[in-house]
Amino acid sequence: MDDKTTEAEKELQKTWGGVLRYFNILQFLDHSYVVTALGNDNGLNSALVPPKGNQNQSQPTVQYNVAAWQKLEELIFDETTLELLRYMQEHNWDLPEVGYELMDSNEVIIAEAELA
Repeated sequence: MDDKTTEAEKELQKTWGGVLRYFNILQFLDHSYVVTALGNDNGLNSALVPPKGNQNQSQPTVQYNVAAWQKLEELIFDETTLELLRYMQEHNWDLPEVGYELMDSNEVIIAEAELA
């Protein structure tokens, strides 16, 4: 989320409200993170630690399904997200879905996750 704009305080509050509402839904999924632009600038996001289920791997293991991972990389343009994707591949995480659409009870798309 881009939280650098402070000119429109009410708009920023509205945006944060939406982010928190969706994170309330996503918080129970493995590997769910919410990061902000200011968090990146201030180094706060670098403190994120993978879930305990992945911490027992001290060394990255052999990559699997290389072609599928490369195809995902072609769909991502943000360098930070690419770094996350590469980390996931090196540590044999399950293949994520790029551009996952979140729908409400009426099957209306209400948000899109970069990776899910």
